[in-house]
Amino acid sequence: MRQNDLRVCYSPNNGLQIIIKDLIKFTKKSIIEILDSDLPIPTKEERNWIGGCFKRTIPAKICSYRSIRVLQQREQNASSSPHHRQLIDDYLFKIAKEIIDDSTEMIGLIDEILKRDLLDDEDRLYYCHLKGDYYKMLFAIDGEQDKWKLLYCQSFEDGRDSLEKVSPLNVIGLRTSLAASVFYYEVMNDQEKAVEIAKSAFNAAVPLFDELDEEVTSEILMLLQMLRDNLTLWTFSEEPDEED
Repeated sequence: MRQNDLRVCYSPNNGLQIIIKDLIKFTKKSIIEILDSDLPIPTKEERNWIGGCFKRTIPAKICSYRSIRVLQQREQNASSSPHHRQLIDDYLFKIAKEIIDDSTEMIGLIDEILKRDLLDDEDRLYYCHLKGDYYKMLFAIDGEQDKWKLLYCQSFEDGRDSLEKVSPLNVIGLRTSLAASVFYYEVMNDQEKAVEIAKSAFNAAVPLFDELDEEVTSEILMLLQMLRDNLTLWTFSEEPDEED
């Protein structure tokens, strides 16, 4: 195992409280070290740490952004001073800039990882899915929403070939299909595309479900149930009315 800051950040026994800013910094530094090493792709463990950086940082910043945004809107209708409102505006801008800067930097590093020929299909799919997660966060807070929507769709299509090559029961594949189908339905307003993605994943996985090990059955079952529930909801209005 190579030595890098990811192991320090994610070790449950290190006794450190890694703050968000440091976690992002350490993760960026570690990715650069990995890409410059003799084995220039992350291991599976390192890959999961890179994904963990997203889960532990950007969503928390998005929550902060939304909370300040609510305060900003409330203060616009209040009798607070212009100086007070300006402080809120400045802080909101600061948080948004941090999210945009951190996300775009991480996307750039993920793109560098995706250039490596040594990646297998599961890894390639994982990083395309992770890019999509960052694009969804940028869509949530940045004014250039059309840009981020299209980039999310592109990241999904970039991983589509790998999605079709991994097992239909692959957890990363099912997560990707679920997330993409929901995005197309809720954000792109493309019901046909959403149903196509969800139905393809569900129909391919269900016949193989009995082959699963019990240890991994729980999450896969949950993902399949969510795909099925979404398909039921999305196609309900298409079902013909029964004759009396």
